[in-house]
Amino acid sequence: MKNRKKIISILCAISIATSVFVGCGNASKETAKDSSKGDQVTLRFSWWGSDVRHKATLEAIDLYMKQNPNVKIEAEYGGVDGYQDKLSTQLGGGTAPDLIQLDNPWIYDYAKQGEMFYDLNEFKDIVDMSGFDKKFLDGYCTLNGKIQGLPMGLNALTVVYNKDILKAANADITKDLDWDKLIEEGKKVHAQNSSNYLLNAEQNNFLDFIIMPYVIQKTGQQWVKDDYTMGFDKATLTQAFELERKLFDEGIVQPAEQSFTFKSKPEQNTAWINKQFGSAISWAAGIGVLSGTLGDSADVTLYPVPKDAKSSGIVVRPATLLCINKKSPNAKEAAKFMNFFFNDKEAAKVLGDVRSIPPVEASRKAALDANKVNPLAVKAVEAATKNPGLIYNGVSSNSELRNILLTEIENVAYKKFTPDQAADDMIKLYESKLKELKSAAN
Repeated sequence: MKNRKKIISILCAISIATSVFVGCGNASKETAKDSSKGDQVTLRFSWWGSDVRHKATLEAIDLYMKQNPNVKIEAEYGGVDGYQDKLSTQLGGGTAPDLIQLDNPWIYDYAKQGEMFYDLNEFKDIVDMSGFDKKFLDGYCTLNGKIQGLPMGLNALTVVYNKDILKAANADITKDLDWDKLIEEGKKVHAQNSSNYLLNAEQNNFLDFIIMPYVIQKTGQQWVKDDYTMGFDKATLTQAFELERKLFDEGIVQPAEQSFTFKSKPEQNTAWINKQFGSAISWAAGIGVLSGTLGDSADVTLYPVPKDAKSSGIVVRPATLLCINKKSPNAKEAAKFMNFFFNDKEAAKVLGDVRSIPPVEASRKAALDANKVNPLAVKAVEAATKNPGLIYNGVSSNSELRNILLTEIENVAYKKFTPDQAADDMIKLYESKLKELKSAAN
């Protein structure tokens, strides 16, 4: 993910450049069209994802257009690389699509620039939101009482494992898994075959799935508090980096020189493809990609949680959000499509789990009955929701803070810093950055 400073600079520059033009606010009601009255309406819908996601989404769009012949939906899709930069440029210049797929943390950065997306409370008469969990919407999709978007899928931390690798090593991670047991069982896997490792983890995996949750398990607090102070001290952060170092030293994870070359793409690690890993911590949304390599030997188990954890650290969050551009001239028509996307059972059967588990129960059941949802993903999400960790606040997801942590993870992995040195360096950088972020927020 590109850093937040770059996003803001893009938005600000374009906002200045376009400020001399009239009509940069909400679209005029006079320009809005109504397909139910025979008006021809064109909507633009942007998203990123895999070819499987593209195919399913295009099929759902075609289904909607057949039901609504006066509506044309133009699809704008591709990979995740460059998506956020392009979107920031479009939002700043007033050329963004009507319907936009976002990653959940982005709404906090964009909110700093003003109202970029419609408050979906305005469309309660069009979009049936009764099937969504209100606590989930309040925690992840709402800013200052305004619903910024709806979750396109339910996501949760889980552990995907290879039953065959674990059985061969007489290792078991399915019961009472904590970090000590993960290391203990990982030693067995590496001892049985020195080319095998228990855990497939690249640098972003360490950030999202190990370091941050481990610290939160210790503290029970936000990674960064709402007052822009750190939710941890140096001792706790040092312990987290010591865990990272131990995972490398004990052969639990592959050396960084190999695994970190697959940044953000652990499923492409040749050792994973060759079935040399016993497991991978993953989002439920990524289970299909990971488990596909393992076939019938794939299963899922609960994320490691120490018995004395103050929070489980098990993140349950939206896979992505679907938002309506505040400058859309046809926001009501976009809302009609949104209602179809989330609540139409035929759409649910088409979309399946391409954005993880459908968030609306009736749609989830329709997709399950049609065998369009990976049962392992359902198992993972259902298990995680029984013991969810705290809901991350906006500042904890700040991209600049993430980049600082990512650098320190790499410093420890490559032995540039000891865990103590990395903690020292990161705290100094955090103190400076948090002061800057707090000043910008006030």
